[in-house]
Amino acid sequence: MSNHVSLTRKTMRIMLKAYNDFCEPHFRQAAEKGWQGLISRLVEETEEGVKLNAICHGAGLSPDRDGLYSYDVSEQIVSDSFMGVTPLLLAALEMERLP
Repeated sequence: MSNHVSLTRKTMRIMLKAYNDFCEPHFRQAAEKGWQGLISRLVEETEEGVKLNAICHGAGLSPDRDGLYSYDVSEQIVSDSFMGVTPLLLAALEMERLP
C-alpha cells in the first residue's frame, strides 16, 4: 500500500468537517462511502486489539526534505502512529456529527 493513503485519511477528515459545516444532506452517502473505504482497508482487529495500518511515517517539509512526491512515497510505512491515528479519530468524530 502506498504512502498516499495517509494523505487520504487527512483529506477525509477535512472533507467530513466541511460537509458537517457547509454541505447539503445529499452528500452524506459519499461521506459514508469514503469512511467505509478507510475502515475496511486500514483498520484491522488483532488479538492485541485494533490496529491502524498503512501510516506514512514522517513525511513533511524541513531542510532535508524536498517535498517531492518521490520523497513522500519513499517514507517508511508503519502502524498505529499518531500521525495516522489522530486524523482517523477526528474523521470518526465528524462521522458521528453527520445529520
